[in-house]
Amino acid sequence: GGHAPRDPRVLRRQANLLDRLGRHDRALRLHEQHASAAPWDARARLALAAVSRAAPAAVEIRLKGERKIEATEIIAAYRQAEDFPRQGDAVLVLDQAAVEVAPDGSSLERTHMIVQVLTSEGLERWGEIEDVPQGALVDEIRTITADGQVHEAEAIPGKDTISLPALQVGDFVELSFLQGS
Repeated sequence: GGHAPRDPRVLRRQANLLDRLGRHDRALRLHEQHASAAPWDARARLALAAVSRAAPAAVEIRLKGERKIEATEIIAAYRQAEDFPRQGDAVLVLDQAAVEVAPDGSSLERTHMIVQVLTSEGLERWGEIEDVPQGALVDEIRTITADGQVHEAEAIPGKDTISLPALQVGDFVELSFLQGS
């Protein structure tokens, strides 16, 4: 109700504690308060999505008005477009940003890219991902092979980049992350 907004960090800690104590209804209300008190906080949204769903495996954050984009559909459309220029070391097949701005001016932005690697130089550039900003919440970093197989990226501890060891010339890289400000 009518309380003044509380510190989002306190709300998060209380919600997590209540959740562990099995008081899920109260935890859900606190997660809702946390997500609305910190609309730019992707982790708050993720926590709310997780506690408000029965199947936590399918948790994902959707921004207001955002359409879910399936990489396979984009790649299929790209392959059918003969007039699409395929030059250089890699082709940017999808470069999308979706932004949700809250009434307080804070925002949450998803960056979603699909790249086709065309040369060994492109392989060098995209085989190690370093484009994810500090503090961003990664949705997807994976290789989609020319024949449609999917290989998740590998994060190696102590390494600043994320590796796509299965990536070959002709394959696609899908990269998607959320960041708040």
